[in-house]
Amino acid sequence: MSTAAGWYDDPTRSGRLRYWDGSIWTEWVSSDGQTTSDPLPTAGAPVAQVAAATPAAEVAFAATPVQATPGLAAAPAFRTAGVGAAMKNTGVSMLTRIGFGLAALAGIISCFAAGREASTNGLQTYSFGNDVIGIGIVIALIAAAGAVVPWLWGRVAAVGLTAGGIGFLLLIGIGGRSSGDFVSGVDVEVKSGLVIIIIAALIGIVAIALALLGMRPSAGIDPSGGPASTSKPVVSLVLSIAGVLFFPLAAAGAALGFGGLDDIRASGGRLGNRGLAVAGVVVGLVALSLWVIGLTIGMFVARP
Repeated sequence: MSTAAGWYDDPTRSGRLRYWDGSIWTEWVSSDGQTTSDPLPTAGAPVAQVAAATPAAEVAFAATPVQATPGLAAAPAFRTAGVGAAMKNTGVSMLTRIGFGLAALAGIISCFAAGREASTNGLQTYSFGNDVIGIGIVIALIAAAGAVVPWLWGRVAAVGLTAGGIGFLLLIGIGGRSSGDFVSGVDVEVKSGLVIIIIAALIGIVAIALALLGMRPSAGIDPSGGPASTSKPVVSLVLSIAGVLFFPLAAAGAALGFGGLDDIRASGGRLGNRGLAVAGVVVGLVALSLWVIGLTIGMFVARP
C-alpha cells in the first residue's frame, strides 16, 4: 500500500516539510508557510531516516523516494490559474451550494407568477405572461449547475448569470407596477402575481450574497504548492468596474476576485497582486449592492 501524496516531515532536514507525490519525494519544500524549491541531494538518504520522517510509512515506501537519480519528478501539478482554464480549485463550499440552491428555488417560485394578476388600478389590470416561466426555469438551471460544477470559472459564470436573472425579476416587478396600461398618477394595487415575483427576487438576492460569501479563500496552503501564476485579480477588477454599468458582471468580478485571493493564499506568498484582487472584490460587491438596492426600491415605489 502506498502512502498518499501530501506534505510530510522532510527526511533531509528537520523543521520543514517536503512534498511526497505518491511515489517519490519532490523538490518542493515548505517552511513557515513559504513554498520553495530545494532539490534532493545526489546521495541517497538512509532508509531509516526517510522512514522515521514519514508518518505510518512502510519501509518499502521509504526505500524508494530518495535515490541518486539525474532527474527528480516534476513538482506536483499546479492548479491552472488562467481565467479560461478548466480549473478545479478547492471545490464548492457548502455556503455556495446553499446560495445556488436558494437561487434555484427563487427561479422555481417565480414560475408561479405566470398568468396571475400583477397589479390593478381598479379599472385596468396587468397580468404576467408565460414568459415568466421561461425566465424562472433558466435561473433554476443555471443555479443548479453552479452548485455542482467543480471549476471556478463555471461558478463565476453561474453567479453572474444568476445575478442577471434575479435582476431581470426585479425589472419585471418594476414593470408590474409601472405598466403603460395604467393611467399616470393613479394608485396601483399589488396583486398576487407581483407578490410572487417580489418574494422570488428577495430570495434570489439573499442567494447571491450567500453564493459569493462561500467563494471566500479557503484556509491553509494548497498541498500542490499553489498556482504558478494567476490573472484573476486583473480580470476581476476589470469585470467589477464594468459591473457598474452592467450588474451581472459585478457579481462575476467579485467571485473571480475571491478566486484570485484563493490562488494568492495557496501560493504561500509566491504570487502578488493581492491588492488588485481585493479591489476587484470590493468594487464588485459595491456595484452589485447599489444595483440591487436601486432595483429593489424601484420595485416597491414604481408608479405609472
